[in-house]
Amino acid sequence: MNKTKLGVIAVCVVLGGGALLLLQAHQSREKRPLPVRIDLSGVGRPGESTVISRVDEVKRLPQAVRNKFGGLADPGDSFQSTDVIRGKHLPIRRLVLAGVSEKYCIVNYERGGIGLGFLVAVFELSKDQANIIWLSDTRRMAELQEVKTALESGKLINDVGRIAW
Repeated sequence: MNKTKLGVIAVCVVLGGGALLLLQAHQSREKRPLPVRIDLSGVGRPGESTVISRVDEVKRLPQAVRNKFGGLADPGDSFQSTDVIRGKHLPIRRLVLAGVSEKYCIVNYERGGIGLGFLVAVFELSKDQANIIWLSDTRRMAELQEVKTALESGKLINDVGRIAW
């Protein structure tokens, strides 16, 4: 092969590789969910709203919220989904998705035990504290937009103090 052909091949490889990198960067930007503004009137904070960013890993939740749960499995990980305990101790709750802002953390999660269910909890954050201000039975939600719709609909009932979370 002559030097000209090798040069052309090298340029094509470099340009092709660069194009692939740009495509990957563009696709990863598109996959990152946008923050969602939620009107908190439906959770007892009339006239207040917050912009939450999606969180899909327990380790990305505020430490104070993780402490309140005392054990929360990541999405897809094993957890104690029934009241039958087999083998090692597993958390009784598993994260579905969450949204975090400076002042609030909203968590949609599964709770196992005697009956498998889905809940949504709203925590107010201050310094190193997380106080649960709202809790309701709900369903599995795949997107923050679904959480927004559920919380703003007025159809969910605040069960803080009435149901185990």
